[in-house]
Amino acid sequence: MSSVASELKYFNELTILAMAEMQNPSDDFVRFFAKQAYSSVVTAKVLEQFTPLVKRVFAQIVNDQIAERLKSALKKETEAEEKNFRRLHLSRKAIRCLPMMEKV
Repeated sequence: MSSVASELKYFNELTILAMAEMQNPSDDFVRFFAKQAYSSVVTAKVLEQFTPLVKRVFAQIVNDQIAERLKSALKKETEAEEKNFRRLHLSRKAIRCLPMMEKV
């Protein structure tokens, strides 16, 4: 199997796994984050507390990334509209100046 095909296969598998963990985090997944954020022993009760937090954190990350992309796209669109408006405005000024130029 080629390197590109192999990478694509694993990329797809990892994407499926990551999406599954984001929707329904496993104890191991939650424990991984809890151990880094929680200063004491990660018990079943701690896992129970952290599971919805981990789920919300990943949902928030996705929402923030979507919002940032939308913001960036809207900014580009607004800039393009402003540029087109300036061109149109300058074109209209040029058209109004034509009769004056013919008199010269």
